Amino acid sequence: MTWPAWPSGARWRRWSGWLARWLLAGTCALAQAASLSDDEVAVEYRDGVYFAHLQLRVAVPQSLALAVLTDFERMPDFMPGLEQSRVLAHSGQRWQVQQQGRLSFGPFRLSFANERLIELLADGRMIATGLSGVRKMRSELRTQAIGSSTLLDYRLELLPEQWIPAGLGVNFMQHELAGQFTALAGEMERRFQAQKHQ
Repeated sequence: MTWPAWPSGARWRRWSGWLARWLLAGTCALAQAASLSDDEVAVEYRDGVYFAHLQLRVAVPQSLALAVLTDFERMPDFMPGLEQSRVLAHSGQRWQVQQQGRLSFGPFRLSFANERLIELLADGRMIATGLSGVRKMRSELRTQAIGSSTLLDYRLELLPEQWIPAGLGVNFMQHELAGQFTALAGEMERRFQAQKHQ
């Protein structure tokens, strides 16, 4: 077997330069891409209520993370399954938001329509309370600046309006929350890169 000749001279410099750029680009992409797998979302089912918790660190400033998290009107552009999102009322750091969409998990399909009251507190927490579309819903999303990154810490307590078997509901919620927060992180990183190149 004859091995190809190893590049040398000018050809080696071009080849090594291309390789270094390719490796650097791949490393940067890996460093910037924040995502969650289903298994990284903790979900418990107790007495008919689902409790969820997740954390995700995103390489963007806290102010940009909050801008995406409160961009309710444009969320259908980047949130999976969300078809409509409207701000019904807005006063200071309080929003009343109505959303509709369809969720899917394997062969299962679920339509949803809900209304929530969302408040952004001075310490960076977002508190959401379900007003319709669920029997009970409360969530708390903490954002914490860590260097040039932002840590998202999310907790949810949910009593669905539609009954879902616990075994299916836990996996379904893990899947949906992982997908939603991966999409949010992706939009944060997209906007951050766009700002850097303006």
